[in-house]
Amino acid sequence: MQNETTPEILRNRTALGVFMALLGGGVVLQLGVALLQVLDGSVSDAIPYLVFAIVPAGCFIFFLRYWLRASREGR
Repeated sequence: MQNETTPEILRNRTALGVFMALLGGGVVLQLGVALLQVLDGSVSDAIPYLVFAIVPAGCFIFFLRYWLRASREGR
């Protein structure tokens, strides 16, 4: 059960879904560019894209908890 200090935006399943879609799109975009860099033969150029894909992926996982909780509560 959520405590009352959870912000309303984290209880709204629709808002979280939109935000998570943007984060997921960012992760896919970064990984796609990294893959293109590797296929082009420059692995060292792909490393920054992989590193920057970790941050939105971590945020996606963090907010997934709240989205699942909001789904169970039916919000």
